[in-house]
Amino acid sequence: MRRKKRGNINHGRFCLLLSFLALVVFFSFGVYAQSIEHGVLETDSSKQIDCEIRFSGGGCGQTCTKTDQIQTDECTVSVKLRSVNVDDEGRISTLTQNIWNWDYCACNCGPDHTGKNCGKSDSPNTVIPFSRGSPIDITVYAKNDCKSLDDYNLWGVIRSNYEITKVKCDEDYECKATGDNVECVPICQPPKISEGKIGEIKYVQCKAAEYLFDGRDWQLCDGNFWNKLVSGREYLCIGRGKGSIVECCGDSANDCKSSNEAGKRLTTGQLTKPSNFENEDVPGNYLITGNVVSGPGDENSNTYYCKSNKKFATDLDTSDGQSACEKAGLKWTGTKCCSEADDKICTLQYAQITPSGCPAEFNGCMIEDAEGCTEKTESYNDPGTIGGCWNSSFVRSIDFVNGTNFSVINFGGAFHGCKITIKPQEDKIKILGKTDSHTGSVLVRDHDACFNDPDKRYYCSPRGWWNQTFGTDKTYFSSAPSSNVPIYSECCSATQCWNGSVCIDSQRNSPNAKPFGDTNLRCIDGQWIELGIKYTPDGEKTGFCPSDTECLVNPDAQATDKCIPSGNYTIDNYCDKGNWSSRTKLLALKMLEMKGNDFILFCDTRENVLNTLEIVAESGGAVADTFSSLQTNNFCIIKSGARIIAATSINRNLESAAGGSLNIFGVTGCSSGLIDDGQYHACDSSRKVWYNKRLKSLIYSSSAIQVPPQGTLAEALNSIIRGIIDSIRRLITPPIDNSYSSNFLKGIKKFDRLYLAKQGTQTISAFIEGKSPNTKSASLEYKGIGFDICSFMSQYSQSKGSSSGISCRKSGNDYYVLVQGSEFTSIDPDSIWQDLTSKLRLE
Repeated sequence: MRRKKRGNINHGRFCLLLSFLALVVFFSFGVYAQSIEHGVLETDSSKQIDCEIRFSGGGCGQTCTKTDQIQTDECTVSVKLRSVNVDDEGRISTLTQNIWNWDYCACNCGPDHTGKNCGKSDSPNTVIPFSRGSPIDITVYAKNDCKSLDDYNLWGVIRSNYEITKVKCDEDYECKATGDNVECVPICQPPKISEGKIGEIKYVQCKAAEYLFDGRDWQLCDGNFWNKLVSGREYLCIGRGKGSIVECCGDSANDCKSSNEAGKRLTTGQLTKPSNFENEDVPGNYLITGNVVSGPGDENSNTYYCKSNKKFATDLDTSDGQSACEKAGLKWTGTKCCSEADDKICTLQYAQITPSGCPAEFNGCMIEDAEGCTEKTESYNDPGTIGGCWNSSFVRSIDFVNGTNFSVINFGGAFHGCKITIKPQEDKIKILGKTDSHTGSVLVRDHDACFNDPDKRYYCSPRGWWNQTFGTDKTYFSSAPSSNVPIYSECCSATQCWNGSVCIDSQRNSPNAKPFGDTNLRCIDGQWIELGIKYTPDGEKTGFCPSDTECLVNPDAQATDKCIPSGNYTIDNYCDKGNWSSRTKLLALKMLEMKGNDFILFCDTRENVLNTLEIVAESGGAVADTFSSLQTNNFCIIKSGARIIAATSINRNLESAAGGSLNIFGVTGCSSGLIDDGQYHACDSSRKVWYNKRLKSLIYSSSAIQVPPQGTLAEALNSIIRGIIDSIRRLITPPIDNSYSSNFLKGIKKFDRLYLAKQGTQTISAFIEGKSPNTKSASLEYKGIGFDICSFMSQYSQSKGSSSGISCRKSGNDYYVLVQGSEFTSIDPDSIWQDLTSKLRLE
């Protein structure tokens, strides 16, 4: 355009040259669909951009620039440059260059070269690249390339027109662009409330999501965990897409509220588990099926079990969890459920390096993205039930915990350890450091050796593991008496002893049982006791007794009284602190307490003293019968001056003897003497007969006597006898064999046949030991007598031959005689006994 200035006009050469540049930022070229279903194409051609330049008075190179934005959206199909004003010398090139430009200063327009009629309109119909949803920046500019005349004002306008084509969709439809295509699609909305049915699940395909109708509205499950209680049952949102809403229907699928069109339906014991989901950038409103966004420790990381009450639970260790626990294939221990998935956790590291995912103790556990292996497993005691839970594995009662080398066992639902404290520190901490997942208390109760389970089926071995009892008592700790054995200690019954290999029974009633090894140690009621060998009363058998103070009666007897304790007796045999003596000896001791200065005391068989007894008794004819009735043993007679006192022991209770048995002693009964205190008591006021109930012994005389209380002459008598034995052993070599020293002197010393006499300075001390002629030995000592006793013994020995078995030695003025009866000698000591004792007269 050109406007004439008021006043005169100079006809100098001038020209206004206009140019413009359209600059566009683009990413793709839009190509619209040829046919639009549910919509139409609409074009807007009214977009216009003007750039105007004015100049007054002879300048060159003046410009104008104008930038504008064109908005695009999902419905945009294309953007085109429809028209632009250019001169006859203008040109159109690519969009990144000038569409029209004069690059030198000249005025060519018009026939007179005055710059008139320079511009004209062009229609390039050029497609403008664009990116949907992003604005397009368009810039145009004009430039004056000619110097104007001083008397003219020059101006010009560059005008560009653009066309935008869009899709206009029908009602209830909206534009959706996929790549270069634009189409009309239904507007995506949740299901209508009017279509809702309580507890129903619907899948909306356009949203790729599921909805739950709770009775008031549709609840969207879009990848964020939720749980809702609807119509008495629980629903979970566990992910995105189809099957992301889960209903717990209880024991029967017939009780489900939702249909099979969408969602999932679980019955009792079935489970579901949300897991980690990484957000995805999905164009538009489309969603993809995925898992609930969650992280370690979040509630939506848990495994959910459907219970019979139509509710979900992550923990089945509740009173109503049994059904779900068992139907899930887990183990109900009694009050809790062992092995729920959320009770077991191992790390990703283990899941990658082990074939089964985790080590055996973490089998089936959840994965945590961490290094190392955590022991977040369930362990608990369930006392009084069928078992417990160890590292989320069921351990039955009675069974062992794997990996503990039989040192941890479950008794009645509770875990018990056997001497865990002796294990290496690492194992000790691993076991004793475990806590009960529910109570927080120590899981394993440790026990010392020989603890037995309540049913006595297993016991804790001193070696640190549980062994079977096989029905025997294993509550007593016992050690072998020597360390040189295969196993030093073990558990036995209270009366048994461990010998290094087995528990042996008490040897209390087994006199013939061998001691331990080459020792005299024997098992007595659970204790190893060193015991000496014992002899039977006749000296013919040997054996052992439970203690050294007991005496061996008969090692082969069937009854339990194979040994008797000290103070007890059998027949005339009296146990005196482990050595056999006789009740006859006790009578001799008591009578020595009643002797005078000079006396004769002899103890012998009833036959050998019968004549003397008849003198003491008042009715001689009845003496033998009475003694038989009382079952008497040997008798002792003491003469001291004119007084004679007799004594014997009996083998039946005096109170059960035939009536009138004591008449021979001048008494009719003994009710006053039946006092069981170990002392002698007078039978009646006559004081002729005295009775010791405990020893079943009688002391009697034809006149009243006084029997003193228990005295202390036992050691005096023992000293006399020991002196005789020592002297004979020192002076006499046994003429035939050494049985005297090896058997008699080391064996039994009953002294039930005894002769002691004292007259002034003269004494005779003698005794016979042994039962049969082949085992008897007579030992005699003579002091202060007036004749050569060895000369007498020599004559007697010669009459018996070289194997008489008689020896005599003189030591100062004393004589010692040994008459040895054995299978090798020709003499029975009984045959010469009275000749050497009672027939001798001391003066």
